[in-house]
Amino acid sequence: MTLNIDFADPQVRQDPYPLYARLRREAPVASMRLPFFGRVWLLSRYDDVYSALRDPRLVSDPRNAGANRWSPDQWWLPPVVRTLNTSMISQDEPGHRRLRALVQGCSPRGGSRRCRARSSG
Repeated sequence: MTLNIDFADPQVRQDPYPLYARLRREAPVASMRLPFFGRVWLLSRYDDVYSALRDPRLVSDPRNAGANRWSPDQWWLPPVVRTLNTSMISQDEPGHRRLRALVQGCSPRGGSRRCRARSSG
């Protein structure tokens, strides 16, 4: 199912929960088109997201998605999009694991003190 949802709609931004419930009910796995990103998949149920995040066939980095895919570092993309597309969350293994190990101690439990200590070394 392909969706046309405006997440910037003021009504959706004020109270997104009815939309989330409708998605879980009617389109738990749906295709969407986003500016600069193209076709993406929206998963709205916890178990589906959990499974997808652990499925090695799925990728976050479009450069690993096969032939004829765009590169996230193309010159015409706004700088913020280029930055997001090359951040830890958009990395596949082994890059994601390496970056995650660097920031793992910076969680709220560990506090920023430990992170500052690690980075100033």
